[in-house]
Amino acid sequence: MAAPLEQGERDIAMSHLHATRKLFLDSIAGLSDAQWNFKPAPDRWSIAECAEHIAVSEDSIFDLLQRAVKSPAAPDKKPSAKDDFILKALTDRSVKAKLRNSSSPSAAGRIAKR
Repeated sequence: MAAPLEQGERDIAMSHLHATRKLFLDSIAGLSDAQWNFKPAPDRWSIAECAEHIAVSEDSIFDLLQRAVKSPAAPDKKPSAKDDFILKALTDRSVKAKLRNSSSPSAAGRIAKR
């Protein structure tokens, strides 16, 4: 069985989660409707669509983690990445990726209001 998270590891993860949530919410606080819905080009997302993507992606990642926690441990497998690498990779926006439809903003927008 895999070892559970140590308290220090859990504290670091929770601290990062709370800090990044605050940064995100602070970055969209006080936007006008025009700013919230502005699209710099037809093929670019508005801030509202980006916010929706983040919310949908977080739900998907949480579901994935829940399934991983419930599946049997595989102690013979080595972790494929270290924590620092994962944190850096998740926050690196230098490479644009094409998304599956489930992570793309909906036409009607699930996040209509902030």
